[in-house]
Amino acid sequence: MRRSSGILAAVCVGLLLIGCSGASVNLNIIPNPVVFQFNQFEQTVTVEIRTSGFGKLVLDEALVAVYDDEDNEVWSKVVDIGASIPFVVPGIKQSFEQTVLLPDEYHYVTPELYEEQLKGREFRLEIVLTGSKTMQTTAQIRFE
Repeated sequence: MRRSSGILAAVCVGLLLIGCSGASVNLNIIPNPVVFQFNQFEQTVTVEIRTSGFGKLVLDEALVAVYDDEDNEVWSKVVDIGASIPFVVPGIKQSFEQTVLLPDEYHYVTPELYEEQLKGREFRLEIVLTGSKTMQTTAQIRFE
């Protein structure tokens, strides 16, 4: 009995030292890249969240933003989450959908303007979760 307690204590100390005890989530955006074509002004993406580590996790809000190829923010949305998870267990996976909008200045009325102004450009979609930790993921946006 005493030996198993010692092994358990050693495993716990080892987990603390290598950082496995801190609760967190890993984010993934699907599809990546997100593809827009002429006359498409919004796309729905799936955001996968997978828990990692152990312990308490607070999620305050998510910032969803699109940046152009010069790193200027062209669209953003703040989503209030306001969740506190008292004990996170690693490996739990959940998905939700998020609509990504192009601002009005990228709504071209003719295929010729679209081809000239947007086709071939690459933007970036970024999602940042804030709370007890800040977690971030990005996906590429292509205009075809």
